[in-house]
Amino acid sequence: MNILIIGSSNAIKKLFQDKFKGNNINYISFRESWVSEKNNKYDIIVVSGFHYSITSLALDSLNEYVSKYIDYLNNLSERCEKLYLVSTDLKIEFSISRVVYFYYILLKKILLKNKKIKILSFYSMLNAKNDKMKIFIFKFLKKKFTLNFFADLKLDELCIKEVEEINFNFIGLPRSRGIDRILRIFDKGT
Repeated sequence: MNILIIGSSNAIKKLFQDKFKGNNINYISFRESWVSEKNNKYDIIVVSGFHYSITSLALDSLNEYVSKYIDYLNNLSERCEKLYLVSTDLKIEFSISRVVYFYYILLKKILLKNKKIKILSFYSMLNAKNDKMKIFIFKFLKKKFTLNFFADLKLDELCIKEVEEINFNFIGLPRSRGIDRILRIFDKGT
């Protein structure tokens, strides 16, 4: 199989190297793929990434970016048999993170319109009842856990078919990517 992995996350690359061992795997950064005019065909394309500027955009511009992102994914889906989009974990009921908001709006629209795009959610292995310190430790050690925990799962086991409702607050306030990451600590799980 001919596979393209879009994104720069070393953990994601390693995971898919293990999953697709023995296949022809190509890599490209998310930003490079966004502007690339290449029309190469692949059996599978895996997409991971977004422009960090989404956290500092006005809300209308962020919503426009979601539409452009969907166009980007639709173009990619025409170049492959299967397209997987790697999403952040959305199993929460409350968030003030713009990255969570971006994925939430994006996935809601994709699930309604394009059945060819499969959404992979590398959900947290810690359930929401655990305290924030455990979550901090998990995020700190995330690469090792992600590789070991998800390596034996089939991709279809990681695909999500629906997105639960999330209550958002303060999404209209632009901020830096670093501040958005800090604010994500205050997200409340289900």
